[in-house]
Amino acid sequence: MNWFAKPSVRQTARYLIVAALTFNGVTTGLQFATPAYRVATVIAVVICGAVAARRPHGWYVVPVATTAAAVVFGTALLPLLMLALYDLGTQRRVPAAAICAVVVASFSLVAPVGSVRMDAPTVAVSLVLFAVVTAVGTVVGRRREGLEELNNEIEHLRAERVLGEERAREAERARIALEMHDVLAHRLSLIALHAGVLETKAATVPEPVRERLALLRTASTDALNDLRDVLGALRAPDGREPRRPVLSDVEELVTDARRAGQHISLNVDGLVGEISTAQRLAVQRIVQEGLTNARKHAAGGSVTVDIDRVPDAVLVAVRNTAGTSLDPQAPPGFGLVGLRERVRALDGSIDAGPEENAAWAIRGRIPLASLTNRTAP
Repeated sequence: MNWFAKPSVRQTARYLIVAALTFNGVTTGLQFATPAYRVATVIAVVICGAVAARRPHGWYVVPVATTAAAVVFGTALLPLLMLALYDLGTQRRVPAAAICAVVVASFSLVAPVGSVRMDAPTVAVSLVLFAVVTAVGTVVGRRREGLEELNNEIEHLRAERVLGEERAREAERARIALEMHDVLAHRLSLIALHAGVLETKAATVPEPVRERLALLRTASTDALNDLRDVLGALRAPDGREPRRPVLSDVEELVTDARRAGQHISLNVDGLVGEISTAQRLAVQRIVQEGLTNARKHAAGGSVTVDIDRVPDAVLVAVRNTAGTSLDPQAPPGFGLVGLRERVRALDGSIDAGPEENAAWAIRGRIPLASLTNRTAP
C-alpha cells in the first residue's frame, strides 16, 4: 500500500497545504490599504482555511464559503478557492467548479472595490488557473477511484482464495473419511461374517463363548450401521452419495498417465506396500497431484516419480521438466491445499516449488510411526 494513501498521512498533508494557503492569504490581506478591510480579510481567510482543513460532510460548504469570500475580498481568497476547485474536481463535480470560477471572475470585473477588481487579462489568467486546478483534481479523483476499485477487487480475490482453500480442505477431509469408510467397512464386514459362521457352531462351544460371539456379531453390525450414518452426513450438497474412491496403486496412476502421453520415470525403493492404508493413500495422492500439475502446466515435459521408504518415513518426490502450459491464464487450483490437509493429518510435511534440474517439484514426507503412536495405549 502506498504510504500516501493512508488517511492519516493524507490528512496531515492537507493540514500543511491549508496552513500554507491560509498564510499566503493573510499576507495578501495585510497589504490592503484600509485597516478595517485588512482585519475583515484576515478573519475571512482564517475562517475559510479552518473550514477547508476540516472538510465538513456537505461537499458544497467549502466551495460556497470560499467563493463568497473571494467575491467580497478578492485575491486574498484565491489560493483557498483553487483548493476548493481541486476538491470539486476530485469529487467529479466539474459543473459546480465551473460555476464557482465564473461567479468569482464576473464579480472581479465589475466590483467597485479596488482590491477586488481585476482587469480582463488577469481574469482570463485566473480562469485558466481555475480550469487547470479543476482538471488536475479530476485526474487525481479518477486515479483514486481506480485504485480503490483495484483494492476492492484484490480484497475480493483474496477472500475468494481463502474460501476456496477452506473448501479444498473440507473436500479432502470428506475424501479421507470416505476412504476410511471403505477400508473399515470391509474389515468390519469380515468380522461380522466370521462371527456369524462361528455362531452356527454354537452347540460345540461353551455358553460364555457363545455369548461373546453374539456380542461380537452385534457390535460389528452396529459399527457398520454407524459407518453408514457417517457416510450419509458426507453426502454431496445435491443429496447424491459421492462416488467412493477406488484404492489404486501408484503403478496404475503412472500407467494411466503414460497412456495419456506423459513421459514418466518411476523409481520405488523399499517395501512401500507394507505401510498402512492411510499412508499409502497419501502417497498416491501426492503422485496424482504431481502428475496432474505436470500434465496441465508442463505438457510435453518429462516427469520423474521417486518413492523411497526410509526407516521412519516414506519420501515421495514428483519432479517435472519445463513444458507447455495448456491454459496459461488459468488461476491456480486448490489441489495442494487439500493435499497438505491430508499429509498434515498424518503428521507429515509437503512442499512444492522450483528445484535444481527441474522446473517444478512436489516433495512429501510421511512418517511411518504417526498412526501407530496415535493408537498406542
